Amino acid sequence: MLAFLYLMLLPSELVGINPTPMTAIGTEDQPDVLYKPSGVLLQEDAIYVLDNGHDKLFKFDLQGRLLKTLGGHGQGPGEFLSCVNMIAVDDSIWIADRANGRISIFRNDHYEKQIKTNLAPRNIAIIGDKVWVSDFCSLDVRDGIETYHFDGTPAGSFTLSLSRENWAGNNQATWNSAILCPYNQTKAVMAFTYDTYLGVFDNTGRTVEEHDMGDIYPRYDYRHKSGDIFPAGYAALAFSEGPAGTFLVAACDLETRTCNTLIQLNSSFRGILAKKEMPFSVAGISYSRDLKRIAFVTGDREIFIHQITK
Repeated sequence: MLAFLYLMLLPSELVGINPTPMTAIGTEDQPDVLYKPSGVLLQEDAIYVLDNGHDKLFKFDLQGRLLKTLGGHGQGPGEFLSCVNMIAVDDSIWIADRANGRISIFRNDHYEKQIKTNLAPRNIAIIGDKVWVSDFCSLDVRDGIETYHFDGTPAGSFTLSLSRENWAGNNQATWNSAILCPYNQTKAVMAFTYDTYLGVFDNTGRTVEEHDMGDIYPRYDYRHKSGDIFPAGYAALAFSEGPAGTFLVAACDLETRTCNTLIQLNSSFRGILAKKEMPFSVAGISYSRDLKRIAFVTGDREIFIHQITK
């Protein structure tokens, strides 16, 4: 694979990221472990990978060796129908199961309990002192947010306020592509894989910034062909907080049918600190502020973890 030949040396110009990986998962020595990784959780002595294709949670050590498999396909306790995202809350793992409409909580590698939501949860993140859960974004509840205390009890719900008239993507497909992620502990960013809009919210859900990112990464028109796996109309595929107050975007390219342009933005979201072409499509990014580590999920179902240097 290109990533293997490349030895996964990230461009050194990326701010605060060691170019040499500390861990690799799913490479040539274990190619069939992962099918459709949908989330990575970095811990001090382990790496958890959520797989929406297998409907399982895999636990690896820091050398990338598989230690344990949790979950499985179904509707029973600890099973998943569409496990799309996860976070660590204190010493537990919360997993968003879109099709089951619930959050499944695991502790010490065992299923503990579930939280039944009024959403089809897609995104889950800690913003301030609450857990935010956002809907899959149907037109009826497209920007609905439910919040929870760390013990799992409900804290409230609200609707994010967006200036929809200021951007072009007010349609079903765009809202189904919403991605919510934390930024600088007390803020949340909502971005869209089908559009160039980016909104920043404080921990109460109040809009504090809105940006049209079209001059930094474009949106492509609908040009889907039969058998073409490239998502129609994609602008970017992955978003994440990065080191030293930066923000990372994996932008897409229509000609190559990949999302391998990694853009590192400053805290204003307007200044480009680095823009590098990766040898693979970046399907996901997970950042741990506490551990100073970052994980990249590739389109080849590989995962690379890097140490943060600042």
